[in-house]
Amino acid sequence: MFNSAVELEKRKLYYDSSNYLLRQAIYLQPKFVNPYISLGELQRANGQFEEAKANYFTAIKLDETGEQTANAFLGLAIVYSIKTMDNPANKDTAVYYYYKTLEKKPYYPEAHSNLANLYDMTGLKDSALQHYGKAIEQNPDISAPYLNRGRALERMGRLAEAVQDLDMAISRDPELGEIYYARAICYQKMGKKDLAQADVQKAKSLGFNRQ
Repeated sequence: MFNSAVELEKRKLYYDSSNYLLRQAIYLQPKFVNPYISLGELQRANGQFEEAKANYFTAIKLDETGEQTANAFLGLAIVYSIKTMDNPANKDTAVYYYYKTLEKKPYYPEAHSNLANLYDMTGLKDSALQHYGKAIEQNPDISAPYLNRGRALERMGRLAEAVQDLDMAISRDPELGEIYYARAICYQKMGKKDLAQADVQKAKSLGFNRQ
């Protein structure tokens, strides 16, 4: 049975130990870029966006021309994407950092996928589909771009195409319940109630319940 207190304690232990080790690495090698990026990632995952931004900027300042700073630019892009949900004015800044990321590292499916998510979230559907397609072209073996493009197509009413994408997502990650739930929505809209119900039950069996 899931114990939230135990899980939170584990997450805190992971954060504290990782935070300590990364800060030690920075102390010992203050001009080495990667620990700043990794610390920024840790802080971003923990919701410490301003601290994360500071570390990403430090990494970029240390080695602005290096390909590894693509990860710092992507971190900044994701932070500003998250902030766009509260303030739409952050969208342009997020897009700027996504393109800086791709300028440094053109072959970067995660960047294309996250940029597509931003475009989808802000109503730029055609641009979203373009970048989901680019992410899939660069790495057809990951499920996230198929899942998110499927959801976008479902909202656009392109249900058959959406189901195709969600089938592809399932073939790559058959234990991810939210994919089945997304497909259930498509089937429900298509009037295929038995298939929809089967997918809802499958999603639940994999631990996914609509919140």
